[in-house]
Amino acid sequence: MPPIVVSLSGGKDSVAMLLRLVMHYGAARVIAHYQVLPEDWPETLPYVQQLCTHLGVRLVAQQILYQPVGDRCSVKRREIRDIHSEADIVPLGTPGVIAGVTDLAFRRKWPPSPATRYCTKYGKIELLDAWLRQHRVQLGPDLIIALGERAGESPRRARKPTLWPRLRWADGTVAWNWEPVHDLSRRAIFRTLHAHTVAPHPAYAAQGMTPWQMYDQDTEGGPRTGCRFCIYATQSDVCHQAQRAENQALRQYIEYFETTTGRTWWMQRAMTTLFDPERPFQLRLI
Repeated sequence: MPPIVVSLSGGKDSVAMLLRLVMHYGAARVIAHYQVLPEDWPETLPYVQQLCTHLGVRLVAQQILYQPVGDRCSVKRREIRDIHSEADIVPLGTPGVIAGVTDLAFRRKWPPSPATRYCTKYGKIELLDAWLRQHRVQLGPDLIIALGERAGESPRRARKPTLWPRLRWADGTVAWNWEPVHDLSRRAIFRTLHAHTVAPHPAYAAQGMTPWQMYDQDTEGGPRTGCRFCIYATQSDVCHQAQRAENQALRQYIEYFETTTGRTWWMQRAMTTLFDPERPFQLRLI
Protein backbone atom coordinates (compact mmCIF):
# COMPACT_ATOMS: atom_id res chain seq x y z
CA MET A 1 0.00 0.00 0.00
CA PRO A 2 1.30 3.50 -0.81
CA PRO A 3 2.10 5.84 2.08
CA ILE A 4 -0.26 8.59 3.16
CA VAL A 5 1.41 12.01 3.20
CA VAL A 6 -0.19 14.27 5.80
CA SER A 7 0.12 18.02 5.24
CA LEU A 8 0.73 18.94 8.88
CA SER A 9 0.49 22.55 10.06
CA GLY A 10 0.21 22.03 13.81
CA GLY A 11 -3.35 23.35 13.81
CA LYS A 12 -6.18 21.37 15.37
CA ASP A 13 -7.55 20.02 12.07
CA SER A 14 -4.32 18.60 10.70
CA VAL A 15 -3.35 17.21 14.11
CA ALA A 16 -6.71 15.47 14.56
CA MET A 17 -6.39 14.13 11.01
CA LEU A 18 -2.92 12.77 11.76
CA LEU A 19 -4.14 11.08 14.93
CA ARG A 20 -7.05 9.40 13.16
CA LEU A 21 -4.90 8.21 10.26
CA VAL A 22 -2.24 6.77 12.54
CA MET A 23 -4.91 4.99 14.57
CA HIS A 24 -6.51 3.53 11.43
CA TYR A 25 -3.52 2.81 9.18
CA GLY A 26 -0.56 2.68 11.56
CA ALA A 27 2.37 5.04 11.97
CA ALA A 28 4.56 3.17 9.49
CA ARG A 29 2.30 4.08 6.59
CA VAL A 30 2.07 7.80 7.43
CA ILE A 31 4.52 10.59 6.56
CA ALA A 32 3.97 14.10 7.91
CA HIS A 33 5.12 17.08 5.82
CA TYR A 34 5.28 20.50 7.49
CA GLN A 35 5.76 23.50 5.19
CA VAL A 36 7.65 26.06 7.29
CA LEU A 37 7.10 29.81 7.00
CA PRO A 38 8.93 32.49 9.05
CA GLU A 39 5.50 33.89 9.96
CA ASP A 40 4.55 30.65 11.75
CA TRP A 41 4.19 30.69 15.51
CA PRO A 42 7.60 29.90 17.03
CA GLU A 43 5.99 27.07 19.00
CA THR A 44 4.87 25.24 15.84
CA LEU A 45 8.11 23.49 14.87
CA PRO A 46 8.78 21.97 18.31
CA TYR A 47 5.08 21.15 18.66
CA VAL A 48 4.93 19.07 15.45
CA GLN A 49 8.32 17.51 16.16
CA GLN A 50 7.22 16.34 19.61
CA LEU A 51 3.89 15.10 18.23
CA CYS A 52 5.46 13.04 15.45
CA THR A 53 8.10 11.63 17.79
CA HIS A 54 5.35 10.61 20.21
CA LEU A 55 3.36 8.91 17.43
CA GLY A 56 6.37 7.34 15.73
CA VAL A 57 5.62 9.17 12.48
CA ARG A 58 8.30 10.36 10.09
CA LEU A 59 8.31 14.18 9.87
CA VAL A 60 9.67 16.19 6.94
CA ALA A 61 9.89 19.93 7.73
CA GLN A 62 10.99 22.20 4.87
CA GLN A 63 11.11 25.86 3.88
CA ILE A 64 10.98 27.04 0.28
CA LEU A 65 12.93 30.14 -0.75
CA TYR A 66 12.45 32.26 -3.86
CA GLN A 67 14.33 35.05 -5.58
CA PRO A 68 13.03 37.95 -7.67
CA VAL A 69 13.01 37.63 -11.45
CA GLY A 70 12.78 40.69 -13.72
CA ASP A 71 11.13 43.97 -12.87
CA ARG A 72 7.61 42.68 -12.24
CA CYS A 73 6.10 40.37 -9.64
CA SER A 74 7.74 37.20 -10.91
CA VAL A 75 9.84 34.98 -8.68
CA LYS A 76 11.63 31.69 -9.17
CA ARG A 77 12.53 28.94 -6.78
CA ARG A 78 15.95 29.40 -5.24
CA GLU A 79 16.23 26.62 -2.67
CA ILE A 80 14.33 24.15 -0.53
CA ARG A 81 15.78 23.79 2.94
CA ASP A 82 15.31 20.97 5.41
CA ILE A 83 14.39 22.46 8.78
CA HIS A 84 15.43 20.77 12.01
CA SER A 85 15.46 23.72 14.41
CA GLU A 86 14.48 27.38 14.48
CA ALA A 87 18.07 28.27 13.60
CA ASP A 88 17.60 26.62 10.19
CA ILE A 89 14.72 28.93 9.19
CA VAL A 90 15.74 31.77 6.85
CA PRO A 91 14.19 34.92 8.32
CA LEU A 92 12.09 37.54 6.59
CA GLY A 93 13.99 40.46 5.11
CA THR A 94 17.07 38.43 4.20
CA PRO A 95 18.73 40.33 1.29
CA GLY A 96 18.07 38.81 -2.11
CA VAL A 97 15.80 36.11 -0.67
CA ILE A 98 12.02 35.82 -0.53
CA ALA A 99 11.61 33.73 2.60
CA GLY A 100 7.94 34.06 3.45
CA VAL A 101 4.54 35.60 2.87
CA THR A 102 5.48 39.14 3.89
CA ASP A 103 8.50 39.12 1.58
CA LEU A 104 6.18 38.06 -1.25
CA ALA A 105 3.83 40.90 -0.34
CA PHE A 106 6.70 43.37 -0.62
CA ARG A 107 7.58 41.91 -4.01
CA ARG A 108 3.99 42.27 -5.24
CA LYS A 109 3.28 45.47 -3.30
CA TRP A 110 -0.04 43.90 -2.38
CA PRO A 111 -1.04 41.64 0.52
CA PRO A 112 -2.56 38.21 -0.06
CA SER A 113 -6.34 37.98 -0.08
CA PRO A 114 -9.02 35.28 -0.41
CA ALA A 115 -9.07 36.02 -4.15
CA THR A 116 -5.27 35.82 -4.54
CA ARG A 117 -3.97 33.45 -1.89
CA TYR A 118 -0.43 33.42 -3.19
CA CYS A 119 0.70 32.78 0.39
CA THR A 120 -0.70 29.25 0.21
CA LYS A 121 0.39 28.73 -3.39
CA TYR A 122 4.05 29.74 -2.93
CA GLY A 123 4.59 28.82 0.71
CA LYS A 124 2.68 25.54 0.92
CA ILE A 125 1.43 23.96 -2.32
CA GLU A 126 4.54 24.43 -4.46
CA LEU A 127 6.79 23.21 -1.65
CA LEU A 128 4.83 20.01 -1.02
CA ASP A 129 4.47 19.37 -4.76
CA ALA A 130 8.24 19.76 -5.21
CA TRP A 131 8.87 17.22 -2.45
CA LEU A 132 6.35 14.79 -3.95
CA ARG A 133 8.03 15.03 -7.37
CA GLN A 134 11.50 14.60 -5.86
CA HIS A 135 10.45 11.40 -4.08
CA ARG A 136 8.08 10.12 -6.74
CA VAL A 137 9.80 6.74 -7.14
CA GLN A 138 10.16 6.02 -3.41
CA LEU A 139 6.57 7.05 -2.66
CA GLY A 140 5.12 4.86 -5.37
CA PRO A 141 1.95 5.11 -7.46
CA ASP A 142 -1.53 6.29 -6.47
CA LEU A 143 -0.22 8.39 -3.63
CA ILE A 144 -2.62 9.95 -1.10
CA ILE A 145 -2.03 13.45 0.30
CA ALA A 146 -4.23 14.12 3.33
CA LEU A 147 -5.41 17.71 3.92
CA GLY A 148 -7.02 18.94 7.13
CA GLU A 149 -9.77 21.02 5.53
CA ARG A 150 -13.32 20.94 6.88
CA ALA A 151 -16.72 21.87 5.50
CA GLY A 152 -17.53 23.94 8.60
CA GLU A 153 -14.68 26.36 7.96
CA SER A 154 -16.27 28.13 5.00
CA PRO A 155 -18.93 27.73 2.27
CA ARG A 156 -16.14 27.32 -0.28
CA ARG A 157 -14.63 24.40 1.59
CA ALA A 158 -18.06 22.89 2.16
CA ARG A 159 -18.50 22.65 -1.63
CA LYS A 160 -15.15 21.00 -2.25
CA PRO A 161 -14.95 17.27 -2.96
CA THR A 162 -13.21 15.10 -0.41
CA LEU A 163 -11.05 13.37 -3.03
CA TRP A 164 -9.61 14.87 -6.21
CA PRO A 165 -6.46 14.60 -8.37
CA ARG A 166 -3.51 16.69 -7.23
CA LEU A 167 -0.75 15.58 -9.61
CA ARG A 168 -0.83 13.33 -12.66
CA TRP A 169 2.35 11.41 -13.43
CA ALA A 170 3.66 10.47 -16.87
CA ASP A 171 2.86 6.78 -16.31
CA GLY A 172 -0.83 7.59 -15.86
CA THR A 173 -0.95 7.26 -12.08
CA VAL A 174 -2.30 10.03 -9.89
CA ALA A 175 -1.43 11.65 -6.58
CA TRP A 176 -4.73 12.30 -4.84
CA ASN A 177 -5.78 15.01 -2.41
CA TRP A 178 -7.99 13.59 0.34
CA GLU A 179 -9.87 15.40 3.11
CA PRO A 180 -10.51 12.75 5.77
CA VAL A 181 -11.87 15.16 8.43
CA HIS A 182 -14.06 17.16 6.03
CA ASP A 183 -17.32 16.39 7.84
CA LEU A 184 -16.12 16.84 11.43
CA SER A 185 -17.14 19.82 13.54
CA ARG A 186 -14.69 22.04 15.38
CA ARG A 187 -15.78 20.49 18.67
CA ALA A 188 -15.25 16.97 17.33
CA ILE A 189 -11.77 17.96 16.18
CA PHE A 190 -10.74 19.26 19.60
CA ARG A 191 -12.31 16.22 21.27
CA THR A 192 -10.24 13.96 19.02
CA LEU A 193 -7.09 15.60 20.39
CA HIS A 194 -8.40 15.24 23.94
CA ALA A 195 -9.22 11.56 23.42
CA HIS A 196 -5.59 10.96 22.40
CA THR A 197 -4.26 13.09 25.31
CA VAL A 198 -2.70 15.54 22.86
CA ALA A 199 -2.68 19.18 23.92
CA PRO A 200 -3.78 21.67 21.24
CA HIS A 201 -1.24 24.09 19.80
CA PRO A 202 -0.47 26.72 22.47
CA ALA A 203 -1.50 29.49 20.06
CA TYR A 204 -5.17 28.75 20.73
CA ALA A 205 -4.90 29.60 24.43
CA ALA A 206 -2.54 32.50 23.62
CA GLN A 207 -5.33 34.06 21.55
CA GLY A 208 -7.89 33.75 24.33
CA MET A 209 -9.54 30.40 23.57
CA THR A 210 -10.72 28.56 26.69
CA PRO A 211 -10.99 24.79 27.27
CA TRP A 212 -14.78 25.14 27.33
CA GLN A 213 -14.72 26.75 23.87
CA MET A 214 -12.48 23.99 22.57
CA TYR A 215 -14.18 20.91 23.94
CA ASP A 216 -17.78 21.91 24.71
CA GLN A 217 -18.92 24.85 22.58
CA ASP A 218 -20.52 23.49 19.41
CA THR A 219 -19.71 26.26 16.96
CA GLU A 220 -17.23 27.07 14.21
CA GLY A 221 -14.61 29.77 13.91
CA GLY A 222 -12.06 30.73 16.53
CA PRO A 223 -8.35 31.52 16.48
CA ARG A 224 -5.98 30.18 13.84
CA THR A 225 -2.50 28.72 14.30
CA GLY A 226 -0.99 29.33 10.87
CA CYS A 227 0.82 32.56 10.14
CA ARG A 228 0.81 35.16 12.87
CA PHE A 229 -1.16 38.22 11.73
CA CYS A 230 -2.84 36.06 9.08
CA ILE A 231 -5.11 37.91 6.68
CA TYR A 232 -7.97 35.78 8.04
CA ALA A 233 -7.30 36.72 11.66
CA THR A 234 -10.12 38.42 13.54
CA GLN A 235 -9.62 41.69 15.36
CA SER A 236 -9.61 39.79 18.65
CA ASP A 237 -6.90 37.42 17.36
CA VAL A 238 -4.75 40.32 16.22
CA CYS A 239 -5.16 42.07 19.58
CA HIS A 240 -3.83 39.04 21.40
CA GLN A 241 -1.01 38.43 18.92
CA ALA A 242 0.15 42.06 18.95
CA GLN A 243 0.73 41.97 22.70
CA ARG A 244 3.22 39.09 22.62
CA ALA A 245 6.91 39.99 22.71
CA GLU A 246 7.93 37.32 20.18
CA ASN A 247 5.55 38.83 17.60
CA GLN A 248 6.90 42.38 17.67
CA ALA A 249 9.50 41.93 14.92
CA LEU A 250 6.85 40.57 12.54
CA ARG A 251 4.42 43.28 13.56
CA GLN A 252 7.02 45.94 12.75
CA TYR A 253 7.78 44.29 9.40
CA ILE A 254 4.09 44.42 8.45
CA GLU A 255 3.97 48.02 9.64
CA TYR A 256 6.85 48.79 7.29
CA PHE A 257 4.97 47.08 4.46
CA GLU A 258 1.88 49.21 5.13
CA THR A 259 3.77 52.49 5.38
CA THR A 260 5.87 51.89 2.25
CA THR A 261 3.13 50.48 0.00
CA GLY A 262 0.07 52.33 1.30
CA ARG A 263 -1.75 48.99 1.49
CA THR A 264 -3.60 47.69 4.53
CA TRP A 265 -2.71 44.10 5.44
CA TRP A 266 -6.35 43.18 6.16
CA MET A 267 -7.86 45.27 3.37
CA GLN A 268 -10.16 42.55 2.05
CA ARG A 269 -12.10 42.63 5.34
CA ALA A 270 -11.94 46.40 5.88
CA MET A 271 -10.29 45.80 9.26
CA THR A 272 -8.73 48.85 10.83
CA THR A 273 -5.04 48.81 10.04
CA LEU A 274 -2.66 48.18 12.90
CA PHE A 275 -0.44 50.99 11.84
CA ASP A 276 -2.35 53.90 10.28
CA PRO A 277 -1.86 56.83 12.72
CA GLU A 278 -5.12 58.37 11.55
CA ARG A 279 -7.01 55.22 12.59
CA PRO A 280 -5.15 54.00 15.68
CA PHE A 281 -5.57 50.39 16.65
CA GLN A 282 -6.33 50.03 20.37
CA LEU A 283 -4.61 47.01 21.84
CA ARG A 284 -6.90 45.26 24.26
CA LEU A 285 -7.94 41.82 25.36
CA ILE A 286 -11.35 40.82 24.02
